[in-house]
Amino acid sequence: MFSKTNVSARTWMILGVVCTVLAGLTAIAWAQDAPEGPYPFFYMIKAKVDATKMEGYMEAIDKIVEAHKQHDNGNNWAAFAPMFGGPEPVFYYFLPARKLAELDDWLPNFKVVADIHGEAAADQIFRTIGESSKTKSTLLAYAPGISNPNPDWTGTAPAFVDHMHIKAEPGKVSEYVALIKKLVAAHKDHPQGLHWVGYTVFAGGETGEFHVFIGMQKLGEMDAWPMGPEVIEEKYGKEETAKILGALPKLAKAWDELLAHNVEMSNLPPAP
Repeated sequence: MFSKTNVSARTWMILGVVCTVLAGLTAIAWAQDAPEGPYPFFYMIKAKVDATKMEGYMEAIDKIVEAHKQHDNGNNWAAFAPMFGGPEPVFYYFLPARKLAELDDWLPNFKVVADIHGEAAADQIFRTIGESSKTKSTLLAYAPGISNPNPDWTGTAPAFVDHMHIKAEPGKVSEYVALIKKLVAAHKDHPQGLHWVGYTVFAGGETGEFHVFIGMQKLGEMDAWPMGPEVIEEKYGKEETAKILGALPKLAKAWDELLAHNVEMSNLPPAP
């Protein structure tokens, strides 16, 4: 998308009560057709930007956003940035799709920008993007078997997202997913159970790789998340719950970050 062509202690705490993360997820998706539920696919782009070239990168992104907003066949996406990051700026861009075939219908990014700003300007814009950032693209597929989507979701893009990137240990994927499904069942059956959407890596990653996104309109919503095992214990009892939560850190590793929606770097569709 943003190239010429398309296509800790906190972490271990969350792993220990992974029900909080997977069961607290609300859809990151937004759509005019929101009643259909979470998007089956997300094309996710992670961009790491050279801090010394940040100004040029942002100017180039502004031009890309402007082009897609003005073009009749421009794409839609939401941009997010970590709230607490290191010296290297990072941005995520999420492009939704209902069907894989939709990806084939997307106009090449260069053409959209060239149609609006001219080819010479487009060449300079993408030269700047290439010189100032490194990107990784991943196609995510919705995993309904390990999800508990919010039936009241209206399609609004979240203002904040707690993003967890999970990698199951080699040979442990089935075992890990089986335990996650137990946590899912507990929250589905509980009157105070939380809602979430989980995605697997369809392309651009490894087997046993997952991404989960806890969506919030306000950071204060995190205060209501159950940080203990009570919901799980009500379904399985304390002994079985302890076994489940004790096994999870041995079966997978996770990296967690809090993201904030950047409206200026996004091109959202009209509100539903």
